[in-house]
Amino acid sequence: MTIRFVPPKRRPDYLGAIKTGLTAVADAAAQNPYTAPVRIVELIEALRGTKTATPENLAWSWWTQTITLAAAEFVISVRRNHLLDGDKDRATATFLEAALPDEPTATFDHNALLHPSSHQAFTDARRAVPGFTLDLTGLAVLPEGHGQAYYEQEFDRCLHRAAAYVFSSNFDALKPLETLVVGPAALEMQKDMAWARHYDWITRKFRMEPVFSPEGDVKTPLCELYLRLRCYWHEELPQEKENEPPRFRAHVQDLHETATDWLADMTDRHHLRLIAGGPGSGKSSFAKAFAAETIASGTHRVLFVELQHMHLTSDLEADIGTYLKRRYSPSGAAGSPGFPENALDWIKHGSQPTLLIFDGLDEMSFIEPRADELTRSFIQNASRMLGRLNSDGTPVRALILGRNLAIQRGMEATALPRTLLLNVAPIRELALEDLELRSADARHMEDRKTKVEVPDLEDLPKNLTGDQRKDYWERWCRSQDLHAPLPEGITHDDLNDLNVEPLLLHLFILSDYCGERWHEAAENRNRVYEDILRKIQKRNLKKPNASAVPAYTEGQFFLLMECLGLAAWRGGGRGSDEATFDKLREVHAAHKFRKERVPLPQDLDSVVLLTHARRTDGLDPGFEFIHKSFGEYLAGRGLMSEATRLHRRFTQDEDPVEEGRLAQDWARMIFDAKLTEEVIRFTRDEARLLLEKGQDLSETKASVEAVLNWVLLNGMPVHEIGEPGSYRQLETRQRSAEAALFLVASAMVGALQDEARNNDAEPVRALQVTWGATGARDIIDRLQATYGRLNRLLFAGGNFSGAHLRAADLIGANLKGADLSGANLIGAHLIGADLGGAYLGGAYLGGAYLIEAHLIGANLKGADLIGAYLIGADLSGAYLGGANLGGANLMGADLSGADLSGADLSGADLKGAYLDKSTNLKRCTFAATRFRLVDLSVASGIDSEVVKSSFGVRAGFGLVHLPPGISYPDHWHVADEAEKDSEDLQNAFQADYEIWLRQRRQSR
Repeated sequence: MTIRFVPPKRRPDYLGAIKTGLTAVADAAAQNPYTAPVRIVELIEALRGTKTATPENLAWSWWTQTITLAAAEFVISVRRNHLLDGDKDRATATFLEAALPDEPTATFDHNALLHPSSHQAFTDARRAVPGFTLDLTGLAVLPEGHGQAYYEQEFDRCLHRAAAYVFSSNFDALKPLETLVVGPAALEMQKDMAWARHYDWITRKFRMEPVFSPEGDVKTPLCELYLRLRCYWHEELPQEKENEPPRFRAHVQDLHETATDWLADMTDRHHLRLIAGGPGSGKSSFAKAFAAETIASGTHRVLFVELQHMHLTSDLEADIGTYLKRRYSPSGAAGSPGFPENALDWIKHGSQPTLLIFDGLDEMSFIEPRADELTRSFIQNASRMLGRLNSDGTPVRALILGRNLAIQRGMEATALPRTLLLNVAPIRELALEDLELRSADARHMEDRKTKVEVPDLEDLPKNLTGDQRKDYWERWCRSQDLHAPLPEGITHDDLNDLNVEPLLLHLFILSDYCGERWHEAAENRNRVYEDILRKIQKRNLKKPNASAVPAYTEGQFFLLMECLGLAAWRGGGRGSDEATFDKLREVHAAHKFRKERVPLPQDLDSVVLLTHARRTDGLDPGFEFIHKSFGEYLAGRGLMSEATRLHRRFTQDEDPVEEGRLAQDWARMIFDAKLTEEVIRFTRDEARLLLEKGQDLSETKASVEAVLNWVLLNGMPVHEIGEPGSYRQLETRQRSAEAALFLVASAMVGALQDEARNNDAEPVRALQVTWGATGARDIIDRLQATYGRLNRLLFAGGNFSGAHLRAADLIGANLKGADLSGANLIGAHLIGADLGGAYLGGAYLGGAYLIEAHLIGANLKGADLIGAYLIGADLSGAYLGGANLGGANLMGADLSGADLSGADLSGADLKGAYLDKSTNLKRCTFAATRFRLVDLSVASGIDSEVVKSSFGVRAGFGLVHLPPGISYPDHWHVADEAEKDSEDLQNAFQADYEIWLRQRRQSR
C-alpha cells in the first residue's frame, strides 16, 4: 500500500517557516559551521506540532521535515569545505521550490524511509543539489576533490540521517503511517521502522548529543570534535627455520579505512575483528563514528550493543535477543537502543550484510575474576555465533571493542590469531615502541619485542604518525568559535598523564589549567580533577537533587564523590555495586549530612547523575566511571579525607575516639581494597595539595601515627567490623587496611619533607612508629604477600631506625626521606630504590645491592658499605663522611657534590665514576682503589700519596685525569688505544691490577 503526499488544508505558512529556518542555519554556518547544529534543532522544533488529520497529511509532514533537515545538515557540510559567499536567501528559496513541489507525484511507502536516496519522493531534491551548492558558495565551478559527485553523495548521507531522525523523533504522531501498510509489506515496514529508530539512536549519539562538559554549557556534538583514530596490527610471518619463535610484522593504518576494507573484503574468512585500547583512548567514540559512517554508506545494516547493559548466559544469541527487547523504546524522540524482537532472527532471513558492534567488553563486570571469565567466554561465543550465522549464508561481521588486557586475555584463551586485533594508536606522535607486541602475560613480553618488524615511521604519511592533539585543539576552537593559539600544555611531555588520551585531553581543555597555568597541573594533576568536579558541583547547585532538598554543599558533594571512588576501588577500579556504595556512604559521609541536617541521597542514581559516571545494569548492576582515573583520584582523595577525619575524632575535646575504634572504622572503609600504583600516586598528590591549601598535616600525621602504632601492637581489628569471611579473607582485609594506613601516613611525611626542603626549613621527622624487634620486617613481608613489589611504594618517610632488614627484598622501594639509621640492611636488595634524602647514618649495608639506587642527598655518615654494590647509583649531594666503602663497587656511580671526607675507599672500584669540583675526597683512605675512565683532576683531596696507593690507567683508553703537578705512578696500567670500551680492554686492566695487588702484598 502506498500513500500520497498531501499538505494539510489548514496549515500555517509551512514553506515560509522552512525558508526562514533554513536561511538561519545557513547564516549560522557561514559564521561557524560547528555551532550551526543548534539552529537545526531550533528549526525542527519550529516545524513540530503542525495539525495534520489524515495519513496523507502525515506523510507530507514527514517528507517535508526530512528534506528540511537534510538540507540544513548539508549546508553545514558545504561550509566545512567552502565559505558561504553566495546569496543564502536566494539559494534556499530556489532549492526549496525545486525540492518541495506543490503537488508531488511520488507516494510514501516503506522504501521511502529505508532507501530515501533512491526513492522517487526525493528525486527533485537530489537534482537540485548541484545548483544549491553553487548558489550557497557563490562559485561558478566546484573545485576538484569537492565537486558535484562528492556533494551528491554527501546529500544522500544527510537524507538517510534525516529520514530516520524525523520519523523517530515524531514516532507517536507518525505511527498511523505504519499501521496503514498491510500484508507482507506491513511486517517489513515494522522492521524498517525498528531499524530506523535504532539508526537514529546511533547517529544521535554521534551527531546530536553534546559531549561532556562539567558545567553543561558545551552543546557541541561528538562528530565536530572526533579525531579519526589510527591503529596498528601484527601480521604473523612464515617460519624460516624449524622451531624458531614466531615472527611478526607491524602495520600502521587509519582505523576507519582498515575496518571499511575488512567489511568490503568478502574473501576474508575471519568474520570478527577486535579493537583494543586503553581507557579514554577513543574506542567508544570510534564505535559510534564508524557505526554512523556505515549506516550512511548503506552497505551494511548496523546493530549496536552496549555490553555494560547485557546479561550473559551460555546462549549468546538468546542473550542478545533479551538485551534488545529489554531496551526497546517504541516511541519518543531519542530513537531506540533495542528492538521489538531479536534482530538476529531478522538478519538470518535477510540478504543485506550486517555489522554487529559490541562496545565495552571489559565493562560487563567490575569483579575482576568474573570479568576475565566473561571476556573469554564472550569472545569465544561470539566467534562461534558468527560461524553459525555465516554458514547459513547470512553475511554477518562483528567488531568487539574493549581494553587491551581484557581483549588480549580473551584472544589468547580462545586461540584467535593476532591479525584480528587492531590496537588503537595514541594521538600523540607515534613511536616505534608503540608498535611492540605486547602479551597479556607480562612474562612473555620481553622475548617477543625483538621479533617484530616495524616500518620506518619517516616513510609513512604524517596523518598516520603525526601528533593529532593540535588537530583536536583546532576542532575545539572552531566548535566554540575561538581564535586561540595552541596552549603549550596540550602537547607538553610533562602532562602526558592528561594529554595523550582523547577523553582526558578534552577534560584538561575544559579545566582552568589548560592555558598559562598548565605548569600547576603538571606539578600536581589532582588540581585538574578537582577543578572538573568543582565545576560539576556548581552546575548542580542550580538544580534540586533527587530528594527535593537544597543541592549539596561542596563538602557534601565531594564526600559523596569520594564514596563512589572508594567503592570503585573496592570493586577493582572502575565501578562497583549499590550495596558497597551504601556501606561507604554510611562510614565515610553520613557524619557530614547529620551535622548539617541534610538527608543522605536515598539511591545511587541521584549520586551517579551528579558526576562523570554512569549506571550499569548488566550482570553486576551498579555504576562505573567513564574514565577509570576519576575513580582512582577520588579513592586517593577519600583516603586523605578519612585520615583528616580520623585526626579530628582522635583529638576532639569532648569524647575523643580511642585508637582501636578508629582502626575498626578504617578497616570497615577499606575492607579488601588493594592499593594500585595509581591510587598511591593520587593519594600522595592529594597530601601535597592539602598542605598547599594550608592544612596542618603535621598534627594529622601524629594522630595517624598513634593509630598505626596501636595496629602494630594489637593488629587491625577486621574481625570486629561485622563482615563475615574466611580466615584467608580476614587476612587479606587486615593487610589491605594496614597498607592504606601506611600509605596516608607516608604521604603526609613526604609532603611535609618536600615543603621543608623547598623552604630551606628544618628537616621533618620521619614516620614515628614502634616496630619492635622484627616488626619492620614482619610488616614488609606481610604486605608483600598481598601487594608484591607494590608494597615498596608505601614506606617513604618511614622510621626504620635500628630495624632488622637483613637481605630484605626492597627492589624499587620508595624510601625517600626514611630514617634507616643503624638499620641492619646487610645483603638487602635495594636495586633501583629511591633513598633520596634518607638518613642511613650508621646503617649496616655490607654486601647490599644498591645498583642504580637513588641516594641523592642521602646521609650515610659512618655507614658500613663494605662490599656494597653501588654500580650506577646516584650519590650526588650525598654525605658519606666516615663511611666504610672498602671493596665497594662504585662503577659508573654519580659522586658529584658528594662529601666522602674521611671515608674508607680501600679496594673500592671507581671505574667510570663521575666526580666534579664539589666532590670531597679529603682524608679518605685509598688503598688498592681502582680508577678507570675517571677525572680526578676536579675532586678535592687527591694528592700524590693517594695516586701511589691506588691503581689506574696512565695511558691509552680509560685514561685517568690527575690534578696538575701529580705524576702517574709506574705501576699504573697502560691500555691500548681504542674508540670505545670493550671486554678485552676491561680484562687487561683487571689482570694488571691483580698482578700489582699480589706484588704489593708480597712486598709487605
